Amino acid sequence: MDYIVWLNKAVMKIGALRKDTTFTLKDLFSGIEWDELNRGQKLHLGRIFKAEVVNKSIPNIVVIDTPKSTSTTYKKIK
Repeated sequence: MDYIVWLNKAVMKIGALRKDTTFTLKDLFSGIEWDELNRGQKLHLGRIFKAEVVNKSIPNIVVIDTPKSTSTTYKKIK
């Protein structure tokens, strides 16, 4: 799996979101796309995406909540 391709897809979809939209990484992909990934790939992609957000490599996105048993929630701020 090419995680860079998936990150680029996520960034493109974030561009279409309105300011103040909250979302999870899964929300950025269609059910069919997301279902193609196995659990390990989803978790790894999620960790990479969160690290990119925290490091400000993906601008205008902030982490809202990171619950232990569910997906991290993000918010588009600009």
